[in-house]
Amino acid sequence: MTSPCHDAPPRFTMPPPPVTNTPLEFMPTHDLSFWDSDVSPGCTVSLDAAMSFKDGYPSLRVDLPAGLPAGTVVRVGTSGATGKGQPRIPFGWDLRRFSFALRSTNAAIMQIGGMIYLGDSEWSNYWYGALNALHYGGSAGADTVMFIDNEWWVPKLDAPLDCEGVPTAATLARGKFTVQLSAATTQPETIWLGMFAALPKRTLPTVILSFDDGFASWDTYLMERLKYYGLPASFAIVTSLLGQPDYMSAERMKVRFDDPSRLFDFILHQSVHDNVVVQGSANYVTALQVGRDQMRTAGISGDGPSHHAWVESLWTDTAIDAMRKAGFLSARAAGYTAESGFDQVFFTGKDKAAFILNTASVSLTNDVTFAQVQTAIEEAVDNDSFVFVNGHDIVRTPESTYQTSYAVIDELLAWLAGQVAAGTLQVVSHSRWFADTTGRVTDRR
Repeated sequence: MTSPCHDAPPRFTMPPPPVTNTPLEFMPTHDLSFWDSDVSPGCTVSLDAAMSFKDGYPSLRVDLPAGLPAGTVVRVGTSGATGKGQPRIPFGWDLRRFSFALRSTNAAIMQIGGMIYLGDSEWSNYWYGALNALHYGGSAGADTVMFIDNEWWVPKLDAPLDCEGVPTAATLARGKFTVQLSAATTQPETIWLGMFAALPKRTLPTVILSFDDGFASWDTYLMERLKYYGLPASFAIVTSLLGQPDYMSAERMKVRFDDPSRLFDFILHQSVHDNVVVQGSANYVTALQVGRDQMRTAGISGDGPSHHAWVESLWTDTAIDAMRKAGFLSARAAGYTAESGFDQVFFTGKDKAAFILNTASVSLTNDVTFAQVQTAIEEAVDNDSFVFVNGHDIVRTPESTYQTSYAVIDELLAWLAGQVAAGTLQVVSHSRWFADTTGRVTDRR
């Protein structure tokens, strides 16, 4: 489906903010000298300019022959010999936030994932770590396995690398990347490595307040309190609910969007309120495009309508692929891990984790207290993460799951304002966070 409504620019723009600090490759995948002196027999390595992961650099290409049995460990790396690359880790690195970008012609042979080794010339002392190809969770039957044929997979490891012996930066001489094949190669296959790096710490832990559906209580209660504290929030709209009893009207949405504070960021939930399993992936994305067009027609410009909140937090890889082709930018799901809060590779446009964004371990439901929400946010702060805090309706006395109380909201906003003032964290909108992370432009705060 082709949208008849083109994205309008923001009402006014600010200069593009700095992109989040980018990864540091301690074995650059575009430099063959780091990878061609310790290679498994029968495999060949080369640089592939046609398969760039970031910055226009070629990726490392590893060609595997047919006939390798399941369980074979394929390795590429450097021997540390004269004239060959030697790894250089960031000074004072805490050994956390390791990441790589991996791609294969046959993801079925790669499901065990990959391992990193960094050590001295004899492998007497070395660091190592593993990243599993089911890092994103899900199952093939549910269409939620993210590591599939001919697409980049970008896992991250929050835990520090393990070690054998006493490795040090001073004795670091060689490194390698290994993959244990989970299935035999019945024909020649190719693996690409597009990044082998340490992710920088995020500049500041980031909280994004996000509310779903379009409730009237946002307009009558929440938004004035957000203005009082100077806190932005994002509001995921179900366009078919606009103007219905207990929901905002399209006119009030536009008035709030035009508020000179720029605190109110309107994103897209759906045009209808059925999840992707009920609708099927193709129909779901078609309904998203309808909803985006309706928001544009209502006067909501900028990136907001191209950011999505999955209905009931259910998603599929097929829908993600269709959303990317249709120009959607990101999507919020559910569930919290520290690694899911690492956004340092989103600027490449190739990290599909941008479509299953991190949500706090608790949401603003009727049985959740402020203390529980505070603890969940502090967990993300401790992990130097970004995290969405999700809610729905706001009432005096919550009775249904998708309601929270005035009291919880009041205490939460006051506490967040204090944390922002102390420099402990930042609270930004979905559109602002994504713009800051990827170098886009938005007028939302």
